[in-house]
Amino acid sequence: MKNIIVRSLSGAVYVALIVCSILFGGAWGFPVVCCIFAILGMMEFLRMTKAASGMSNWNTTVDLVMGLCAPVSVALFVAGSSLTYVTLSVMSVLFLVRMVMQLYSHDENPVRDIACSVMSVVYVAFPLALAVGLYGAGKVDGAAMMLLIFVMIWLNDTGAFLVGSAIGKHRLFPRLSPKKSWEGFWGGMVFCVAAGIVSFYAFPEYFHYGNVLPMALLGLVVSVASTWGDLFESMIKRAAGVKDSGNIMPGHGGMLDRIDSLLFVTPFVMVYLTVWEILF
Repeated sequence: MKNIIVRSLSGAVYVALIVCSILFGGAWGFPVVCCIFAILGMMEFLRMTKAASGMSNWNTTVDLVMGLCAPVSVALFVAGSSLTYVTLSVMSVLFLVRMVMQLYSHDENPVRDIACSVMSVVYVAFPLALAVGLYGAGKVDGAAMMLLIFVMIWLNDTGAFLVGSAIGKHRLFPRLSPKKSWEGFWGGMVFCVAAGIVSFYAFPEYFHYGNVLPMALLGLVVSVASTWGDLFESMIKRAAGVKDSGNIMPGHGGMLDRIDSLLFVTPFVMVYLTVWEILF
């Protein structure tokens, strides 16, 4: 009973942080949250891949600052600030500095360490930078779209769990996630598509499309990308031999356990919306 209460409270705080930053955070509330997520997620990734244990604190610090520059650069760009070029330049220089620093490393596997460093930025920081961009720009209302994406991700998890628990028999990806089923996957997709359709009719002032089709397809994109994101993190955790990416959220694991779907959903949604706007 105590575990359920703790899990519920920590989950409520997480949801409240995201919702409040999107609805009431102004231009910088959500970007700041993405920066925090980037730092925590990168630290967990480096820890899981054991790269951090073989790197000095200086190396890890350079990685984190490098990753932090990604969402900050996008936020400054959206705000129209000339400092965008400064942060992009800093990030570029840090990439070079990080590679030079690795030359002087005496680690047994220096290539692995630098690969993990770069991967932490590409896998964690860049998608969160895209989330900042999606929040601040686009034909649709950025805040509404970002909030809808989070709601769809949560509904996809809920639908997959409910349907999978009730009728799930056929394993979706037993090598990485034995509990996921095809029935749960389709259940989560139905929830996502329904959310897109309901949002189109309930909030037409935020989603300026001529018909409901793009919103329904958005639900499909989010559902598939969300599932892939969850499976990808499961692959990392299995390779690392850990159950959770961390313990920052009691009852929920680490930060990556919470944003793994978002890290795949944001790039896919950005591409989808861009292609749709170009074609239609």
